[in-house]
Amino acid sequence: MMFSSVAAMGDMTGSLGAFGTPRGTVDGLLSRDGETLTIAVGGRFDFSLHDTFSLLYMKQSAACTSFVIDLSATTSLDSSALGMLLLMRERLGGDKADITLAGSNLLVKRTLDIANFEGIFFVG
Repeated sequence: MMFSSVAAMGDMTGSLGAFGTPRGTVDGLLSRDGETLTIAVGGRFDFSLHDTFSLLYMKQSAACTSFVIDLSATTSLDSSALGMLLLMRERLGGDKADITLAGSNLLVKRTLDIANFEGIFFVG
């Protein structure tokens, strides 16, 4: 089952543009058995995606046992995206949460490395 989300990339640039205008996309895909939710983030992963990102995993959290954050189409992420990932982990059970961050490009992987997310999440 596919869940659609936030719309196209915004045209605005700078801090004011990033605040309210989505500059990326979020889509969810539930596995056939209903146990794994894959959330694909495209473009810039920042606070403008917070509501959609949170709604996707919160809506499925009772049924799913594992979550995959597909970052293969993510061009960049900022500190608010890191915070959203940490909040997701906390809401899904902390150390017991089964969350994989997958498909990072070199820039995104470097950001995750600097934040020491390999010690908190499975980064594949």
